[in-house]
Amino acid sequence: LARRAGTRVPVTLGLAAVIAGLLIFAQASASSGYGHYVLALVIVSAGIGLAMSAATSASMRELPPAMAGVGSAVNDTTRNMGSVLGVAVFGSITASVFASRMGSSVGSLGAAAAAGTPDHRAGSGADVLHAAASAFVTGADRAVLAGAIVVAAGLVVAFRAFRPARVTAPAEAPAGAPAEAPAAARAGTPAREIGRASCRERG
Repeated sequence: LARRAGTRVPVTLGLAAVIAGLLIFAQASASSGYGHYVLALVIVSAGIGLAMSAATSASMRELPPAMAGVGSAVNDTTRNMGSVLGVAVFGSITASVFASRMGSSVGSLGAAAAAGTPDHRAGSGADVLHAAASAFVTGADRAVLAGAIVVAAGLVVAFRAFRPARVTAPAEAPAGAPAEAPAAARAGTPAREIGRASCRERG
């Protein structure tokens, strides 16, 4: 797809698919089934495959062969930094929303932790467990929405960065100038024979 339509098409389509999958993911509730998450993750994964492979190939093509190792290292570093920052930032958002909702629901996180013990699961702790599940999913939804915003910003950057290459028409030779031999002929023809052919054309 990148060879036929250019790098911009698969990268922007892939990032748009990631956004769509994250928005589906953000619609989850405490009662959502497994199918909801599978659908969201399949769309996100397909988008990552479209965008990442095309963007990596495009960045490596811009480097000379001697710099291929450096380019690969920089690519892996940015990817790993994104993973670390994503877990830190979006995990903090999830934890913050969870703590605030649980504090307002049960008064303290200690009560929520106590509700997970076997003695409480079948009794009054059931309501607390339901509140904890709802608070966690709500926090995850907020984090996923933040991720969708970041991906949308990346889509704008990619759309501007991966511009289609402009094809310029070759300049016309001045009148009376000798015609240039075809590239295919020049590639496999010694310079002396090209010069002789040019002399014969002039004669």
